[in-house]
Amino acid sequence: MTISNGGQKTKLIKLIILGICVAVSVKVLFVGFSADEEYHLVLCYRLAHGDTLLSEVWDTLQTSAFYGQLLIWIYMKLFHTVTGSLIFLRLCGILTQAAVAGFLHSTLKKHIEARKALVISAAFFCTYTKLLAMPEFSNLQTWAIVLMVCCLWRAKDAYDESQTGRVTMLIVAAALALCVAVLSSACVILVPIVIVMQAILFKGSGVKKNFLFFGTCAAVAFVYLGTIIAINGFGRTMAGISGILAGDDTHLGENLLTGYSKVASYLKDLGAVALWVVGTGALAFAVYMIIRAVTGNNSSLWMYIWIAEAFAVTLFNWLVRKTGYEGLKLYIPVILAIGITEFVRKSREDGARDVIVPFFGMILGIGLFVNVLLFSNVDLITNLTFINTSVLWGLVIIAIRSEQKKIDGNVQTILATFFLVMAVGTALTLNSGPYGTTVFNIPDLNYMRKGPAKGAFVSRTIEAVYDTNTELFMNTVREGSNVLIVTNFIHNQSLSTLYMLNNVNISHYTVNSTPTYGDKLYEYWGAHPDKWPDAVIINSGSCAYEDYLWALDFLGNQEGWEEYSLYDVQYYIKK
Repeated sequence: MTISNGGQKTKLIKLIILGICVAVSVKVLFVGFSADEEYHLVLCYRLAHGDTLLSEVWDTLQTSAFYGQLLIWIYMKLFHTVTGSLIFLRLCGILTQAAVAGFLHSTLKKHIEARKALVISAAFFCTYTKLLAMPEFSNLQTWAIVLMVCCLWRAKDAYDESQTGRVTMLIVAAALALCVAVLSSACVILVPIVIVMQAILFKGSGVKKNFLFFGTCAAVAFVYLGTIIAINGFGRTMAGISGILAGDDTHLGENLLTGYSKVASYLKDLGAVALWVVGTGALAFAVYMIIRAVTGNNSSLWMYIWIAEAFAVTLFNWLVRKTGYEGLKLYIPVILAIGITEFVRKSREDGARDVIVPFFGMILGIGLFVNVLLFSNVDLITNLTFINTSVLWGLVIIAIRSEQKKIDGNVQTILATFFLVMAVGTALTLNSGPYGTTVFNIPDLNYMRKGPAKGAFVSRTIEAVYDTNTELFMNTVREGSNVLIVTNFIHNQSLSTLYMLNNVNISHYTVNSTPTYGDKLYEYWGAHPDKWPDAVIINSGSCAYEDYLWALDFLGNQEGWEEYSLYDVQYYIKK
């Protein structure tokens, strides 16, 4: 049997893509340990350990933990420990990302060339909203929305082919995906978009399909809330919801955005992004006009130059300025603008039914971005990564237009470059947090040897603090104790993984990496007196000064504490 040169080339390309994907996976699996990962890891453990939703847990993102909660419960049942559970959750996140990418590829190759579908799906696999493989809320909502769009696209195809039973099955599947997205971040802002989307996709049957879709969502919500109330009781559930709605004071602080400062920051960032988009677009057009005057080149060259500029700016931020995912990702608004432009052109030419699904995919991605901005406490440019799903569907529109000969030139080059940029960004750039890590400083990294984060490569500072405190905690804090850790990730590292050791109970209403301490804690202990702490750990090098004073006052009002110290961490254990 012989293989043609074309077959060998295709096989080689697939092997290269697979190799790059594996390299990216190794990096996100083993390198770094950020605040958001620590938070989600401990939150999932807390729920798997037995604390109840909407009663003993007052975290605003607690409903996003159901997947990680199940995974860590399985891990504890299998291995009877939490040691190394971080790497396990990351691995499960990578495998889930691969499964969603596979479903995406299967959907896309029915509408665009197989090579383009492969590259776009591989780029999606290498793209993590916050450079985290953990199945936390940002990844969970991304997976859910991509799956929902793919299911609705397949449902549209089945509807056009009069496959009634298949349409019903796919709409129910899409509805379940939206339920997952809502659990991840309460993104009900997407509901009107989905209503309009189905009304257009299914023409005269749009109302019926919307009833089926949202009837499924309502049934899931009824069962979900009914189960929680049956477990907690109505009163405890309402008290927990009241505690959550009273305000998320864990996200207030001098380094976090709130109120007018948040609006002002968003407007400033929006203006900066707009200037970059317009400026690079104008430069691309000027270069294009010069080239056209000299060579008479095709009309799509401007688009290629503009995207190339966007990629160059993004890579400069990542590789030279080392901003991590927090820096300006100029490719996002540029590809978004081109995708919308091509949709409008298609609509004016001969209707847009064959690109209507990816267009709505872009709108849903924008909706996710707006939803995040409403609740976020960081700047708009950092949050731009939440529009990555819009970029994905914008590239699909560009691919379809190129196959319809409406875009000149080799669009495959754009897609391949996008894949490489995403791979470089995820494999080489920083994680979030004050001690973010990059493969450039691997020689300076140590791997954690103890506790839930065992196996992760982090800075020597983090490794020393976590490992030594893990050992001290396990030797000094009695099993089953009620533990309160006074800490804050903003200043250093939070050490909240200590909550996962010695089968202790967590005495704070949140395991957020930026917790606060005050009257709300006494309110929580009033509702749950069994959570009153008999072990207090003060991470004085990390916590806010007012929280440090509060902790000293709390300790001073009681007697019988034994004190231990390690570095700038103090342990107070009831005798």
